[in-house]
Amino acid sequence: MRRALLALILATAWAPACGGDGGTSDADTAAVDGTDATASDVAGDTGGAVDTIPGLEKISKITFKLGGVNNTFDVNGEADYIPNGDPGSLFKISANKATRLIEINILPVDEFAVGSWSDTEFSEVGVLICYNDGTGVRELQACPVGFTHESIAYMVTVADNNGPGSYVQGTFSGTLQDADGGTLEITEGVFDVKHR
Repeated sequence: MRRALLALILATAWAPACGGDGGTSDADTAAVDGTDATASDVAGDTGGAVDTIPGLEKISKITFKLGGVNNTFDVNGEADYIPNGDPGSLFKISANKATRLIEINILPVDEFAVGSWSDTEFSEVGVLICYNDGTGVRELQACPVGFTHESIAYMVTVADNNGPGSYVQGTFSGTLQDADGGTLEITEGVFDVKHR
């Protein structure tokens, strides 16, 4: 009760000091009813000019079903273009959730790559999906150190990619295999990550 009263007193005291009157819903006070909670049209002490508050950047994420269970990886989601790698330029889409990590590697491609690639169709572009289930690291044939599973079958589509600063969007599915030959099915995969 004491905290609520203190918050009310502080809000009432600060509103006039910040240009509001503490009692009305002018342009420089955020409405409680949700009509203007962004304060994007705030006219402050800028000589009548309108101040803008930049919006929050959307969260980059990769979602998919693994063995029929929904997963959302929304930490460090990004698309990276790594030029002139061996055997060619690499486009990497990745995100993690706690100790689990997923990475979709497409190569050789350019920085603005869009298209669909499948293990069942001939293409000069290869795809490798690497996954770490968080249980530990086992040496795999194709994925770098740090993963527990790699794709043996895949279908990946990059539908939208306008280069650095844009969001790379697409879909994927595949069959992943661990070092002992056990498999996992990834279905309904969707990525929407910022191109760094």
